[in-house]
Amino acid sequence: MQARYGCRSLILLGMSLSPQDYRRMLDLSVALMDGTAPELDWNALSTELNDALHGCLCLFVDQLWPSGGAGRCRAWAPEQIGGILLDTLVRETISEHPLARHYVSNDHDRVPVALADVISTTDWRRTRTYGILRSELEIDQQMAVPMGLARAFVVCFPPGERISERDREYARQVQPLLIAAERHQLQLKESFGAPSDIARATRQAADLGITARQLTVLTLLAEGLTAVAIGRRMGISRRTVTKHQEHLYRKLEANDRLSAVLRAQEAGLVPIPIAGSAGPPFDPAERSKAPG
Repeated sequence: MQARYGCRSLILLGMSLSPQDYRRMLDLSVALMDGTAPELDWNALSTELNDALHGCLCLFVDQLWPSGGAGRCRAWAPEQIGGILLDTLVRETISEHPLARHYVSNDHDRVPVALADVISTTDWRRTRTYGILRSELEIDQQMAVPMGLARAFVVCFPPGERISERDREYARQVQPLLIAAERHQLQLKESFGAPSDIARATRQAADLGITARQLTVLTLLAEGLTAVAIGRRMGISRRTVTKHQEHLYRKLEANDRLSAVLRAQEAGLVPIPIAGSAGPPFDPAERSKAPG
């Protein structure tokens, strides 16, 4: 069964994910990709992951490094657990946490993994980290959903709960959506700066029927990036970028990349290069090319 998430095609393997799981991820995808805030709502995302994976606690941890002083709990769900306590516990346990050690030892591995994937239950329950977390928070098994080199969501489960194949598959499928959404919002922030400027630009784009996601692609087109480079920057496929280009050309009544960017500049959707600057490096042949 194949599910198409607008910006990305996701393959639902086997029967581990249900139609309800698909709809939940689709709703999340739409909400994230239409977002205009300069930063993701990490607390809301922690709540969503916690609910979707049936956890008792979900943390978003910055600086997931097993070294002294590293580790910071940036967001969590449910929120009734004190953030100061969680921050303290993360700092106290990160140096020995098996998940942190796994990602540091395998620095190119960003696949979501559970504790059971990296340490046996017997060895895990012998660790100081297990003792502290079981005593303070009554949690046992955990699964990490990395968001980059040293940041991750960590979904926690109570004693007796086991992480199912469905949970693992959900984490693997939702991870690229989260990463792409963060890149989308970082690009808006980089292009427009202050939240008020982002809001203004997205309102102007909406008046032309251009979504926040398409506006992000438009800003990168204005920088002269190719479809491949845009896809890499945003964490989406070249084909998806090309589809966005086609929609942009139609909405801006343009025939090619250059005329689309010029019309976008006239409409105030993207910045006009400062006089004397080089501007985006357009290929003259671009006028006769298809999107991409």
